[in-house]
Amino acid sequence: MIYDSQGRLLGKYLQKSALPEGVQKSGDDFVELARAYKRINAPVGELGMASLKVSTAALAGNDATYAGL
Repeated sequence: MIYDSQGRLLGKYLQKSALPEGVQKSGDDFVELARAYKRINAPVGELGMASLKVSTAALAGNDATYAGL
C-alpha cells in the first residue's frame, strides 16, 4: 500500500478550540510531532539526503555492499 501525503495540518495556526480534545491536551507535543513529520517528508531534508547517499553507494557497490547497506 502506498501512502500519498496530503500535506500536513497547520495546527499551530488553528484556534485551540478547533482542535480535537486529545490534541488540545497534548500541548506542544502536537506541534513538535508535525515538525518531525515535516523533516521526515522533506525530499531534500536530512533524512532524504541521507537515504540518497546510502542508495547511491549501494547501487555503485557490489552485491555485498548492496546487501550490507
